Amino acid sequence: TTIKDILNRERKESNYRENLFYLNVRVSNLAIKLYTNIGFKINKTIEKYYDDSEDSYEMEFKDELV
Repeated sequence: TTIKDILNRERKESNYRENLFYLNVRVSNLAIKLYTNIGFKINKTIEKYYDDSEDSYEMEFKDELV
């Protein structure tokens, strides 16, 4: 199951016109490029989010049904 599969399933099962998905990602995580390619946007940086004091990006994906 891929992230796109999960988003598509949520889209089909939802009765809403808009779905918001959030995730937190370490700023050093190479997967950020993958998430942005899917459509996630960096919403904000959260300083010292993790136990080792590394910052996190809060990322948001807005799925608007048309």
